[in-house]
Amino acid sequence: MEDVRKHFEGRFDGKEIAMVGDRYATDILFGNLHGMLTIYTEPLTAEGELAIVRTMRFLEDHYVSFLSNSQKLQPPSHPLYRPDLCTIST
Repeated sequence: MEDVRKHFEGRFDGKEIAMVGDRYATDILFGNLHGMLTIYTEPLTAEGELAIVRTMRFLEDHYVSFLSNSQKLQPPSHPLYRPDLCTIST
C-alpha cells in the first residue's frame, strides 16, 4: 500500500481517487484513511485463495455488518459519491 500512496503523492488529492477492493481491512481502510471514495466488491473468485484470507474476509464482513446494523455506523461521506448513480448494500 505504501507504493500506491507514493505513486499518487503530489499528483492527485485523495478526494479525486476511488479505491475499489474486496477487503475491508486493507483496500477500504487504506482508501478511507487517504480521503478516497471507497467501493467494496465481492471477490471475483475464491480459487487459489489462502485459508487465512478467507478467514479474515469472513471476520471483516461480520464486523462491518455488526457496525452498520447494531451500531448504526455508516460509510464516510465523500464528494464523489453520487447516490443517484450508486446504491449501498450491506
